[in-house]
Amino acid sequence: MKFRTNKVKHEHSTTNDMKSLFAAVSQSPFATSVLPGQIKRKHGTESGLFYQYTQGGTVKLLAKGTGLVQEVFVVASDPEKLLADLRELGLLRER
Repeated sequence: MKFRTNKVKHEHSTTNDMKSLFAAVSQSPFATSVLPGQIKRKHGTESGLFYQYTQGGTVKLLAKGTGLVQEVFVVASDPEKLLADLRELGLLRER
C-alpha cells in the first residue's frame, strides 16, 4: 500500500528510527519529496544519513542504522541547498 505523510512516501517498510529521520529530512524547505527505498542488511557500526550522489533534481542518500541500510531518494528544488541545510541541521554525516 502506498501513501504519503507530509512529504514522505510510504511504499517500503521502514524502522521507527528511520521514520523520524525521514520526517526530519522532509522539514527542509528544499525537499519536495522523500522516497525511502529498499532496506538491506549491513555489517559495521556506521550509522546516520550519508550522501551518495545527485542526479538531476534528486539526491540519493543512505540511511544507516544498526544492522541495516536503506536508500533514500530526495527530490529537491535545489539539491546543493538541500545538502547544505541537512549538514547545518546535523542530519547529514560525512564519511
